[in-house]
Amino acid sequence: MGRFKSFDQFLDLFPTKPRQKIKGGYNVLCPAHNDTNPSLSVSLNGNKILLHCKAGCSTPQILAKLNLTESDLFLHDSQTPTIEAVYQYLDANQEVLFEVVRYNPKAFKQRRPDGKGGYIWNLNGIKPTLYKLPLILQDIAKNQTIFIVEGEKDADTLWKLGVLATTNPMGAGKWKPEYSEMLSGANAVVIPHNDDEGRRHAISVIDSLEGKVKSLAVLEIPPPAKDVTE
Repeated sequence: MGRFKSFDQFLDLFPTKPRQKIKGGYNVLCPAHNDTNPSLSVSLNGNKILLHCKAGCSTPQILAKLNLTESDLFLHDSQTPTIEAVYQYLDANQEVLFEVVRYNPKAFKQRRPDGKGGYIWNLNGIKPTLYKLPLILQDIAKNQTIFIVEGEKDADTLWKLGVLATTNPMGAGKWKPEYSEMLSGANAVVIPHNDDEGRRHAISVIDSLEGKVKSLAVLEIPPPAKDVTE
């Protein structure tokens, strides 16, 4: 959830002078550029704080200067879903191809950069890829074992433990044959979620990987844990 309980509390981040009152909020000095005449409009739409810089600074740039995240734009007592994590999928040049946004309560959306500091909330024209693929390809070349899990959260959990892990976007049941081609020659270990849907997903991944990877194994999670993170 966001850290602010009220719109006024968020406004305390900006000096009272030279604020300018506008409909639904204020114009304030933008922290993302050398602003001398208030060019950042700050307004409230329901329980979400909206930011718009007339000089062209993007919302991520403004939030970075304030040491905030996108979830902080939702008031703390709001029931509106808030962003819990953003998972970046990179192309071969280490550029962001698209992102998966995880919300609380649990929900997911996909977005891609619009080239102007913002996002387009669809993957039209984008060919999905595996999570952390550039790093995974480097490790396959080093003959290291790659763990395949269900979901970016579990993959990140393993990376923090120093274990090489990847996953497909969109969740269970969304594995594509081309993902197996990307892992060609790998030593692969599949870790299913400890539920029926997770096991069905793992079976589809295993069937797709057979004949593509150098070695293939399954590592089951002992109950009552449902997934790697638990």
